[in-house]
Amino acid sequence: RLLELGVKLSCVAVVNSIYLMPIYKFMGVGGSEEEGISDPVMEVSLSNLSQGSNSIYATTIAAYIFFGSAMYLIANDFSWFISLRHKFLSQRRVQNYTIYLSGLPKELQSNHAIREYFTHCFSHHDSDIVADVQLAVKIPKLEKKVGKRDKILPKLEHAINLRDVKGKIPVHRKVPNLDNPKLMLCGGEKVESIPEWMEELEELNDEIGREIDRIEELQEQRRGGDDDGN
Repeated sequence: RLLELGVKLSCVAVVNSIYLMPIYKFMGVGGSEEEGISDPVMEVSLSNLSQGSNSIYATTIAAYIFFGSAMYLIANDFSWFISLRHKFLSQRRVQNYTIYLSGLPKELQSNHAIREYFTHCFSHHDSDIVADVQLAVKIPKLEKKVGKRDKILPKLEHAINLRDVKGKIPVHRKVPNLDNPKLMLCGGEKVESIPEWMEELEELNDEIGREIDRIEELQEQRRGGDDDGN
């Protein structure tokens, strides 16, 4: 579409040059090399006009024609774009009917409260008017545990592969215990990697599960508070 606009504007410039070039050539200074311009290309350009020449009005008119045509073509393209954009947005696609909210008050900080609010706004009878609600909450503790689990998992998979393929028992030094100065000096206790990481992974899975249950419980408590308030 942009290339098409460029071609149309180029055509306008070509049409302008049909009458501008003769004006520049025959209404310019011309004459000898001392008085005018001997270059054939320069003779049909604006440089050939003398200072204060009335022929400059032709250039002004050409400029208005060019920029007026540009504004007209851009306005037409906007109309074309808007019509297609509206056609796309009117399709029954999930992203066309999804909104993002921020700065929610405390009473709306639950999936149930948001669903009830927008159901009340758009329809008092159709409870399915809101397809889905997902509240994004700040959970740094849970994110930290999930990040730690994501780091352990590839290490464990590599250790198991090393044991199964090469028959080696991978080992590593455990993080030193601050309560034991001897372990701190030697860099930590040397342990087998697979059972150690499996134990850590199991503990993290349990902690992550409990944290998720706690968050869901808070959501239910807020939902219950909203129902009591209603």
